Amino acid sequence: MDASQPLLEARELNATANGQRLVSAVSLSVAAGDRLAIIGPNGAGKTTLLRMLCGT
Repeated sequence: MDASQPLLEARELNATANGQRLVSAVSLSVAAGDRLAIIGPNGAGKTTLLRMLCGT
């Protein structure tokens, strides 16, 4: 794998349900050796974002 290529990359992710915005314009890039924490209050969209990144 090319060291300059991210292991995980997402651009401008958006999710809505029942007309309510759940995730808005999230972009990220994670390289080998990086650590990523997703934090926020209840209902902020953390689980929705992780599901989107996993493709479920």
